[in-house]
Amino acid sequence: MFVIKLNSNVTFLNKVKLRDALDKIPEYSVLTIDGSECNFIDYDILEIISEYENKAHTRHIEVHLSGIEKVSVTAIH
Repeated sequence: MFVIKLNSNVTFLNKVKLRDALDKIPEYSVLTIDGSECNFIDYDILEIISEYENKAHTRHIEVHLSGIEKVSVTAIH
């Protein structure tokens, strides 16, 4: 089982680091992304998490979100 714990403020500056961490999760894993201590999560970060969650099943990765709201990646911004 893997856990990615987000800092108190997660902005677009954290995108590369988050993508790198997500890319390192091996197939057939269980991943929890913990945002329970976040004061702010940038919309870009929520999009990355949502996209990852949508694609994770193809790699047999079970994703659990804690303290993170789901967003629609088809939303216009």
